[in-house]
Amino acid sequence: MEDTDFDLLCVGLSPDEAKRMRKILAEWNDGDENGFPVQLAMLTTGHMWQAAASIPRSLNDSRKWLELHLAEYRPANCRAGKIFLPSVKTSR
Repeated sequence: MEDTDFDLLCVGLSPDEAKRMRKILAEWNDGDENGFPVQLAMLTTGHMWQAAASIPRSLNDSRKWLELHLAEYRPANCRAGKIFLPSVKTSR
């Protein structure tokens, strides 16, 4: 006879502990709103909504950071352009 998943889960447990584990699993899988599958689904959905809600804030923070750092380089680029452009000869 092959071991079931439950048998593998109960390896090393005493008969009383295995009985308690069976009861806990039966309660979790009962199907009411307090059952494990429902609670896990609600928790997972909650985390997905939380992650989705943080995306706009993260994008806005990244945009502000990028604008700040680009602003630091603009004056240096303008100075380099003023030095470099007069030495460039255009052929027209």
